[in-house]
Amino acid sequence: MLDNLGSTKSVEHWASIGATSSRTLRRLVRTELNMSFNMWRQQIQLIHAMEMLARGKSVGDVSFALGYATPSNFIAMFRKVYGESPARYFSKRPAKYNT
Repeated sequence: MLDNLGSTKSVEHWASIGATSSRTLRRLVRTELNMSFNMWRQQIQLIHAMEMLARGKSVGDVSFALGYATPSNFIAMFRKVYGESPARYFSKRPAKYNT
């Protein structure tokens, strides 16, 4: 999953790779990480999005790399999690994080 952050493959697909059921995979993620599989996937994407944005990648490039249909969809998700758009978020950070 980390090799293709934009993958839309289902939990069933990832469970089959691990030779387990989707129910077991969901339960393991919930038990170990205290979040749903989909929330975990989103957290992984957000971490990588922050890294890419901090390196100066455009919102469009980041959104497409993560599998979002449009940059607007990515911005909406980012705003929902962080309370502001990526541009506003990074404009408030010290310059060392904007390069």
